[in-house]
Amino acid sequence: MKVLIAVETCHKFNYNMQAVDDCMVLYRGPEMDWTTFRPPIIRETWWKDVPDSVTKKFFYGSPAPREPEADEVFLPVKDDYAHLPYKTKAICQWALDHDVTHMFKVDDDTFVYVDRLLNSIPTDPWSGRYNGGEFVAGGPGYWVNADAMRVIAQAPVNIKHEWAEDKWASSALLRANFRPHFDNRYVDLRRGSVADDTLAVCECHQHKMRELYSSRQTA
Repeated sequence: MKVLIAVETCHKFNYNMQAVDDCMVLYRGPEMDWTTFRPPIIRETWWKDVPDSVTKKFFYGSPAPREPEADEVFLPVKDDYAHLPYKTKAICQWALDHDVTHMFKVDDDTFVYVDRLLNSIPTDPWSGRYNGGEFVAGGPGYWVNADAMRVIAQAPVNIKHEWAEDKWASSALLRANFRPHFDNRYVDLRRGSVADDTLAVCECHQHKMRELYSSRQTA
């Protein structure tokens, strides 16, 4: 088994949605920080708990403003919000090219309880938080195995109709006859709260990341 924790991030926040037809209002609660670059706070907190046996990478788009660090990958895709499906495709292809068998794809505003997460690697090809219908939520992270990654890497993208990467990836997997395993241990702070068995929690500003890291509980 070769495991990758893949954080989908960006060089700078760009939420221009002119490339899509949907009228989308992004959730921008006052408690969220939409300006601070997020990888440093991840490196300061839960990133340090990832063992050397697990590959961990931040995945950005292009253009690249500098040379990547050892834990970074710059992908040949646009770096804006509307093109996240292309970034997810490229992440899956990178994982396959590097013989990854199990990938946890997670957003950059998410805190991960690394020990619990790695002790709970699913046997199902696709697993994560319920997001309505048969969709899996992208924010708090989802697992895909090599077969599911292959489907995502090869799936077509039409961002005018499927700009949300989690719904796009879910649709691609459902079309390929994959069915999700839902796990409520992945938490969205807008809709739930942290529990003793929580694996990952999204919608975290940097202060929340530090708070969770200082008070984290082992499984």
